[in-house]
This record gives sequence, C-alpha cells and structure tokens, in this order.
Amino acid sequence: MPILKKKFKNILIIRTDRIGDFLLNIPLILNLKKIFPDSKITALISKHIEQLQKNLLFIDEFILYDEKYSSIFGKLKLINLLASKKFDLVIISNPNKIFNWIACLSGIPVRIGYHRKSGFLLTHKIKDNKHQNLKHEIEYNLDLLKPINLQPQIIDPFLLIHKEDRYKIDILLKSRGINNQKPLIIIQSQSSNPSKCWAKNNFAITCDNLISDLDAQIIFIGSLEEKEDINEILSLMKNKAINLAGLLKLNELAALLKKADLLISNDSGPMHIATFVQTPVIAIFGKYKNAASPIRWGPWGKDNKIIHDDLELITPKQIIETTRKSLKKYNYA
Repeated sequence: MPILKKKFKNILIIRTDRIGDFLLNIPLILNLKKIFPDSKITALISKHIEQLQKNLLFIDEFILYDEKYSSIFGKLKLINLLASKKFDLVIISNPNKIFNWIACLSGIPVRIGYHRKSGFLLTHKIKDNKHQNLKHEIEYNLDLLKPINLQPQIIDPFLLIHKEDRYKIDILLKSRGINNQKPLIIIQSQSSNPSKCWAKNNFAITCDNLISDLDAQIIFIGSLEEKEDINEILSLMKNKAINLAGLLKLNELAALLKKADLLISNDSGPMHIATFVQTPVIAIFGKYKNAASPIRWGPWGKDNKIIHDDLELITPKQIIETTRKSLKKYNYA
C-alpha cells in the first residue's frame, strides 16, 4: 500500500547494467533529491558506470557490483554490507530476481520494483509494461515513485563536467590540430549490439562528405576493442579523421562531447552522455524486432534528431542533410 508523508533519509538505487540503462535513472534520482533534500542516496552500479562517478555528484555514495559479489558467498557479503548501511528505501529499476532477494534479505523495509522475477519479495511493485515502448525509459523509471504516493516531475538529466577534464580535452584537441572555428562532429559508429550498427561504408561516405562540404572536423570514439573496426572505416575514407577509441575515460568522453557541436551515433551509451551534457545528437535507429525502440531508448531532449528505418535503408544523404540543419550556428541549413 502507498506510504504517505514518510521521509526517507537513506535511499538505495539498484541498476547494474550498461551506461545508458543507468543514466536514464538520473531524473528519478533528481526527483528523490528534490523531495527528500536531506536524504543520502547510494547507487549500486556496474563497472560500466564507475568512471562517471565524479560526474554524478548528486549521488552521495557508490557501491560497485563486480566480480567479488558473483558467488553465493559474495552475495552474502553484499547482503551484510547493505544491511549494515540501514537503508530505509530501495528502488530496483530493472526487474532482477537476484536483487529482489538481496534487498529483502538485507532487511530494507521499503522495496520498490516490478511485479516479476520474484516480485513477491517487494513491498511495493508495479506492472512491467516497458516492452510496449509507449514512452521513454526515463518516464518508465519515474513511475517507480508512484507506489509510495510520490508524484514525480520531469527534471532534465545532466552530468557535471569538471575543470580538469575540460582542460585535458582542450589540450588533446589542440595536439590533434582541432580548430575551434570549424564544426567538431563526434562519431559513435559502434554499439554494444552489432545488429544496431549502421554499415561502415555508410559512415565513411557520410564523414567524407561532412569534411568536404562542411569543412567539419571528425572524431571517432569507442572502446579499445572497437578501435580496429573504426580504423576500417577510416581506411574507406578519402579524407582524414581522428580515432580516439580506447584513449578516453568516460568522464573525459563527457568533456569531449560537451565541447563538440554534434554527435552522430548508433543506439549507444555515449548517445545518452551527449544529451546529458546538452550536445545535440543525430541518432541512427534500425527497426529492430526486440524492444530497442527510439520511443523508449532514443536521445532525450528537443534538439536531437532520430533517423529511424531499416538500417540498410538509411542513407548517408539523410544523415548529411540532417547534420546541415543541426549545425545552426554555422548557417548550413
């Protein structure tokens, strides 16, 4: 049953999957901070988020869910740790049987989540309708406050950029010959799911045209494991672009995206980082058979553009023309 006028002072948020999955909980966390300004908020996170801790200063403490908690004994250790912290509220924002059990056995009195995967262990639960893709993941996450009679507001998410990261990126860009008077476009050509990736040749054609026609400066980003795939795209290009794959921590990537005029990206974590530092995004979404709909997972914000079609039908021309319109300050439209 709903809890009325209760002041929660020690709150735990559990979301241990990938970058975007966690970041789309930021408006939920900001609502909790607004409603309970004196509360301490702790987040149980995966290694994918670890490098962004310094950009999330509205979260008071982080617990890294890593290999040490993978065994049965490790999970008992985590249960004891959470019990010792005496949380009075936990929100599990992705249905997860293990975390429902851990939250229950930790003795957290108010446990909110979805009514599936051992949902009977929760004190407050909602039906999981996210697969219907009727609204954005941010809005689905905010629904988790309603079982305790809180009426959340849409608060635009943000990431803090630190001075030392901004300075490091300025030095890096200067060393790579980046001119502040020309448009800087970041390219995220990879994705955690290869089926979400637009063709390499399409990225090559697009970037060549952006350099030739718009005098754009192109930087590819990605993980170290994605470096060779990006090098393959560069080998297909006539013009030169920069490959920074594997060279940046996530906090530094956030600073780079803040500096950029635009990000062109497949469905990816950096897509969400860009929107949270107020950099416009052109997001390329295929028509997937799974739940990866841009309605639910697209970039958040009014200045972003989504190109949504079968991936093989999306053309470089579409991305180039959308880029022209997005670079408003350069009067290309």
